[in-house]
Amino acid sequence: MAKWRERPDLGNQLRQLLNEREIQITEDTERRIRYISDRQRTRECIQREVQTEPWTTTTLKDALLDVLRQTTTELDITLFLDAVDEYDGPVDFISTFLKDLTQQSFPMTRIRICCSSRPWATFAEQFGTCPGFRIHEHTEGDIRQYCTATIDYGLQSAGLLNDLIPEIVQRAQGVFIWVRLVISDLTKVAMAEKGTMAEIRAKLTSTLKLLPDQLDEYYRTIIDRIPENLRWNTYVMLEVLLRFQGALPAKTLFEVLACSTVVGAQDSQRKTNWWHSATGKELETQLWIYSGGLVEVFRILDNDSLLCAQLMHQTVKDFIERPDFKHFVLGEQGKVTPENGDTFLAWWAIMQMGDRVQTTRFRYRNFLVHARLSELATGRSIFGRVSSVGIDTLSLKRTHSISVTDIGETLSPLLLAVYCGLRLYLQDAFAADEHVFRRSKDSLYEVLLSATSESILLAEVAETARYITGHGFSVSGDALGRIGSALKLHYTQEHFLSDPALRCEVLITMIITAFESSTDVNVTVPIKIKLDHSNYEEYWGTMVHVWAHGLTHYLLEKGANANALSSTGETPFDRLVAETSKGIYVYGVTTRTFWEDTYSIILLLGQHNGKFCKRSKAEVKEFRWKLGQQLTTMGLDADIESLSGIVSPQFIKPTRHTFSSRLKGVFSNKPTG
Repeated sequence: MAKWRERPDLGNQLRQLLNEREIQITEDTERRIRYISDRQRTRECIQREVQTEPWTTTTLKDALLDVLRQTTTELDITLFLDAVDEYDGPVDFISTFLKDLTQQSFPMTRIRICCSSRPWATFAEQFGTCPGFRIHEHTEGDIRQYCTATIDYGLQSAGLLNDLIPEIVQRAQGVFIWVRLVISDLTKVAMAEKGTMAEIRAKLTSTLKLLPDQLDEYYRTIIDRIPENLRWNTYVMLEVLLRFQGALPAKTLFEVLACSTVVGAQDSQRKTNWWHSATGKELETQLWIYSGGLVEVFRILDNDSLLCAQLMHQTVKDFIERPDFKHFVLGEQGKVTPENGDTFLAWWAIMQMGDRVQTTRFRYRNFLVHARLSELATGRSIFGRVSSVGIDTLSLKRTHSISVTDIGETLSPLLLAVYCGLRLYLQDAFAADEHVFRRSKDSLYEVLLSATSESILLAEVAETARYITGHGFSVSGDALGRIGSALKLHYTQEHFLSDPALRCEVLITMIITAFESSTDVNVTVPIKIKLDHSNYEEYWGTMVHVWAHGLTHYLLEKGANANALSSTGETPFDRLVAETSKGIYVYGVTTRTFWEDTYSIILLLGQHNGKFCKRSKAEVKEFRWKLGQQLTTMGLDADIESLSGIVSPQFIKPTRHTFSSRLKGVFSNKPTG
């Protein structure tokens, strides 16, 4: 997602304009400037939310229906959809959705849909009465031309192959991939036969008759030709290419294959060395031997060193996804093989890190994605494999989402499992050693904080936090401070997550989870807030000073001190007024969310006899006026009159506090936010 470009502050622009016109800025004028500026911030926040919000399938569907239901102008829409049968989901859903679109009546919009698919029963049932045609009846000339162009006329028996074209065209039923496989098989027969032309003709004719008409059966025939001692390689390669998203370098595919059978990290390095020196032609040949031609290669920029592998067609992907594929390829071995392509990719990635190979983002992302998918699909963790090969530390040489400054350039497999939310791995680790979390010196909570910046991990962070604290892990005050600081930065971050509200909720849950595991609710922690693009403020305080609504309510109900003083001698009320007056919410998720939280926290602190210590009466009065203006402007359901009773200048006598000198050391690194 592109970084949001913050606009210049409107308030400063207005002040500059008035100064240029030599217009005096009175107190009333300043209030009006702030009011206009806050309204503009609200509009920008709403615009930012719309532009950065992820579009789910449901959202896209609703958007399309909104267009169709419009009543502004006469509108004709025609949708052209190719290969509907390749929809990545239940075919019943896509066919029903399209049928419903055409049957609905819209006020000013007419919609037509032209789509193509294989003649599956679902599509025949839904669209059988619609105008249409069998496209293969109109492609015979194209298939004939394709056959002619594909035959190698340098072969002595090329004429015999050419004689078979009419039968190939008749049986093809418009499926070009079937023609491609047939021509390839017949060419191999023609090249291998050494007899007379009549004998070669007879062999080609009999071979063609034995080839299945349906692609699924054809693919089974191809697998049957592969020797059984190579079937493991076949299974690994096809499974990996099925699960991997994007272009997979051919050498990497062979590295993954080698890692699928290793018994140790050194064995992995030894086995993968051969592929690094192999030529493109050697890799192509080996791929064909293992896959029978179901895997094809392509070169990026015609560079032999950038040789990539992929499944030859969508129908091959469909074939591999069949429930009986593993048992068909591996036979009896399939009954004791829970691993799939995600498992092999995860093994490869973690072994590369265990070998101290420079960890690129490519390997890291592969482990992150595929280790999680492997647990979901197989119900097994990779804990046993990691333990058996003796990987104790992983190399983290390149900067990515896990903060190297927080945890160093090496990390344990346990730390990585916590970060990735590998619940089955954590359960297996605890089963092997019930003190694994209690004795752990790893920064498990800090790495969970980093995980909240990964959209695919965010939803799992809270459950992982509950699991490790519930099984003995003790959260340090420094870790709580970092999470509290991240929660404050949540209102001031310059980059925006796909779901900032969820991240805020997860951070609060992490803090509450730590307190549930016996941490003192009045513990003092280091807190860091962002004042603007480059300036921060650091102080010590309790978590009540963080004043996030859900968190503040929990802490006060648990007996936290509503008037605890920070290292700067400020109460939570003091901090709230100071930080809002400094405008730290400017870059917030939404201005509305900020003021809703602020109002709720004021009520909570007031109910628990919260007071001021360092704020002047003028500051408190200014804050009360501004809060009332914001709540009124946004139409929030709030009792404005009650604010004068709650946010009134009640002061407590300052008390001298001495805080740890660790403050500088704790904030030597920028916390993740």
